[in-house]
Amino acid sequence: GSHGTHVAAITAGYFPEEPERNGVAPGAQIVALKIGDSRLSTMETGTGIIRGMTEVVRHGCQLANLSYGEASHWPGAGKICEVMEQAVTKHNLIFVSSAGNNGPCLSTVGSPGGTTENVIGVGAWVSSDMMTAEYSMTEKLPPNQYTWSSRGPCTNGALGVSISAPGGAITSVPNWTLQGSQLMNGTSMSSPNACGAIALILSENTALKQDNVESFAQGFGLIQVEMSLPVCTCDQRKTAQNLTPPLLLLNQSTTKQQLSTTLSGPEEKIDFRCHMALCSSQPWVVCPTHFELMNMARSFSIKIDPRALPSGSHFAQIQGFDTQSPHRGPLFTVPVTVIKPESLEKSSEYKSVVDKLVFKSGQICRKFFHVPEGATWAVISFVQITKNTFWLEINVRNLSADQSPRFVLHAVQIREQRAFREHEFYKFVTVPASSTMEYAFPVHGGICLEFCVARWWADLGDASISYDIQFHGVMPSDRFITMVSHAADGIHSLVLKSLLREEIYPSVSLKHKVQPVRPHEHIVRPLTSRDMLMGEKPVYEMINVYNLHLVRRVTSRQCSLTKYCSSKRDLSLFSKSSDVIVSFPIMSDLLYENEYNSQLWLLFDSNKALMAAGDAYPHHVSQEFFLVHFYFFILYYVLPQITIMSYPQYSCKLMKGDYTIRLQVTHESRDALQRLKNAALAVKIKLASPINLDVQATHRDALMGGARMNSVISPGNVVPIYMAPLADDKLPKNCTSGQYLTGCLSLAKGENAKKADTYPFNYVLIDPPVKAKPLKGSNKKNDKAAVMKSNEDKAKEDMRDLQISCITKYDQQDLFNKLVDEWPDHIPIYLAKLQALEAAKTRTEKLDEIISASDDIIARINTESLSAKLGIKIDPRPDAASTKSSHSSFCSEAEKQKNFLITALVHKGCALGDKVIQINEKGQKQADCSSGADVDNQQYENCIINEAKNQMLELLKGTYEQLQMFADLNDSKVLPFVFKHAMALGFYGTAAKTLLKQQEEKSTKDNDLKLLKVCQLLKWDHVTQHIENCLPVKYPSEYIPF
Repeated sequence: GSHGTHVAAITAGYFPEEPERNGVAPGAQIVALKIGDSRLSTMETGTGIIRGMTEVVRHGCQLANLSYGEASHWPGAGKICEVMEQAVTKHNLIFVSSAGNNGPCLSTVGSPGGTTENVIGVGAWVSSDMMTAEYSMTEKLPPNQYTWSSRGPCTNGALGVSISAPGGAITSVPNWTLQGSQLMNGTSMSSPNACGAIALILSENTALKQDNVESFAQGFGLIQVEMSLPVCTCDQRKTAQNLTPPLLLLNQSTTKQQLSTTLSGPEEKIDFRCHMALCSSQPWVVCPTHFELMNMARSFSIKIDPRALPSGSHFAQIQGFDTQSPHRGPLFTVPVTVIKPESLEKSSEYKSVVDKLVFKSGQICRKFFHVPEGATWAVISFVQITKNTFWLEINVRNLSADQSPRFVLHAVQIREQRAFREHEFYKFVTVPASSTMEYAFPVHGGICLEFCVARWWADLGDASISYDIQFHGVMPSDRFITMVSHAADGIHSLVLKSLLREEIYPSVSLKHKVQPVRPHEHIVRPLTSRDMLMGEKPVYEMINVYNLHLVRRVTSRQCSLTKYCSSKRDLSLFSKSSDVIVSFPIMSDLLYENEYNSQLWLLFDSNKALMAAGDAYPHHVSQEFFLVHFYFFILYYVLPQITIMSYPQYSCKLMKGDYTIRLQVTHESRDALQRLKNAALAVKIKLASPINLDVQATHRDALMGGARMNSVISPGNVVPIYMAPLADDKLPKNCTSGQYLTGCLSLAKGENAKKADTYPFNYVLIDPPVKAKPLKGSNKKNDKAAVMKSNEDKAKEDMRDLQISCITKYDQQDLFNKLVDEWPDHIPIYLAKLQALEAAKTRTEKLDEIISASDDIIARINTESLSAKLGIKIDPRPDAASTKSSHSSFCSEAEKQKNFLITALVHKGCALGDKVIQINEKGQKQADCSSGADVDNQQYENCIINEAKNQMLELLKGTYEQLQMFADLNDSKVLPFVFKHAMALGFYGTAAKTLLKQQEEKSTKDNDLKLLKVCQLLKWDHVTQHIENCLPVKYPSEYIPF
């Protein structure tokens, strides 16, 4: 896409005739490596990144830029990060990556830029000149960090952001965009800017600290290319005098730190000594004054005393200087971050009020709270200034009085071994005059919460604001609820506790069915040299193959002739489909931190056509949001407000049918892959409509179906709630044991709180009850003996049914004759013969036999009596209730007779249509071969052909009219005949429409070939060409490779 071209142009764009368009390092050689998979909307994959790193090393590159990244659950771990470390430490690669666009809260840096040692993470900075030149702002503001730029520290204590660089540019994009250049911004733009600067000359000591930007955002400061050359020249001169070798530390920790340098020979190792002076930037951090380093690992202790610190974030650093060369600056820096949260008391109802806070452009206000135990959601409110209320006052210079300031509301809780995005609230708001704004978001009790209010970086003027935040909580005794259906687990109960006095209205909403699928095939095999780790270690792939059968379709999807034609037509066909999300739970949400190299699944239909693909993030936002991630900042500046919709990234719509899922996982160890031999996939299918499970206040109400619970809960009290299993008629059809429904339990009554205070709820399904088959005839006791069949009769019928199945399977004509003699009026025998004739390879030669077999079935069904039976909708007779059982059996038999009749008519009609088509083709062939000498013979043969054709058309017309009486012509079972009927009469438009309907039911190559022929007859050359081009894509001979 345009993103990669834009990034490359920032680093090395070269325009000799227009030097103002040049990149940071014009003309630097670029090696472009694609790591995004087009099947995943350009999402990066483990395979792509590792291959890219291998090629970087193979080509001897000195610098690498990665303008990609994701939030990771833990820093500095995983196979991808291990390969990056190896490239940097063993192959002298300088690796630069974006820190992320997830600010302004702290600890929001992404991986690998902000979490991986030896990778330089770059934050995004905007200068005053950029504001006027790139964003056309009417007024210059002081330079600042972009509001959205991710902040450190990393969860392991590292600074997270190494340096900052300009995070926006107007530069080249591909020609297919029909633009010469485009404005984009993000840390994806600051990272190549820094990479270009490093390509000139980079020294961390020359980065310039920005006075108005915190260290968590800017790292060591803004990159300074001009200042780097003198410093590096001075360092080279000193090093030439055999002074201490330079040390570079990028993996910092708050407690222990290991320093290392590479020494080539034993004499250098013996003679190596570095005497360092240590100093702390803050008095609350105490460290040793001196530290002696030699050719061994050493550690030193520090003391941190935060007791006198106020609530908020506090940053300090310990720096180590070479006593012989202090001018070189610190050889290493150990960052120390202390977060001291504010505790809210019950007497204040767990509320904090921030009053009359003046915000300048880009200013950030952070508040840290120790979330009370038992809190489950928080409410933040903004109120326009009026008497006796909180207020919002806007003072904007040179703007109209009704100007509305824009803010980012951002809240993050960091939990151990979980990514920040799992407990994050983000809202971009425009605060209009004379309005009240209130938002609720979930929180976890007992964990520190950062709540950040940030003025948008491009807003002009000052804005005064007040807001309050209050914690609420209604907590169940179990936060992850699982219930077993059909009373297998009895009446399910939970106990609720409350932080404050709250109104509760518990409800359960189940929205998806989850179907676990086991693999039926497992392969482990080596990959080619292309996938060898750094060209050294061989890599193996594991392929698990899963079969998926969808039996129910739950949503609608539109399809039209534009499927094959570029122009829109009035014809629109609708088909039902299911929203499906596929995931590999054992590795979900793991990419950079995954101990396996990569994962990728591909979903194919029964024609081996690729339908969907996915990797590590099944429930992540879609790639459309990822692209907006780079551009929405501009839109926010131009527009007053914008809404970004997010949805599961790898959700796909699938019609009912059979599918194959192929999962690939790669690793250098066969044993590691063997562990996943039986690993299951989870297929989540959206229900047509949510299933609601009632929640009652007492066990009796749950058991007897009482009213739903609606109550008030006070602090210190416990309130039980009860849930009865769902009734069988409310469960989805075709559910089996092992599947489960998933949704959420909400407890609060208010609309905002109801969305925030939710808990995962799983409803485990078991096999549905087996319905007992009613006995035929009367249900009176004295009639049972007459109704029950003897074992001998049952054995005969079972043997008959087995022989009938053999007729179709093995085309046994002798067996048919034998059964007909014994059971002359049993229609399934004739139906089996008909199916055997239809399945024969020489079907076109047996059309008369098919017509005869169909007539045998039709003759044994009394159509007048059948019409009368099917016409009875309501039985008004007085004894109708007493004969209900017999009437049900009567209707069932009538439906069976109707299905037999429709099947016979369809097969007969298809055979008649084929005969008409054969006659037409024969006549056309004779006309093409005729000569002037055979005029009389030709006329005679034409008369015979026309007579036969008219006879067949009369039979075809009668079959069509009779079928109309008993069947809907849009029924999928009838469509094959409708197509043959249209082709026989030359109605090619109707034939094309019918084929499209059949394709909606199930796409087959045979139907597409028929459609191709029809379009040729209609002389739709453009559609014909398009279908021919699509055939290899829709019906590939093999599965596409990973």
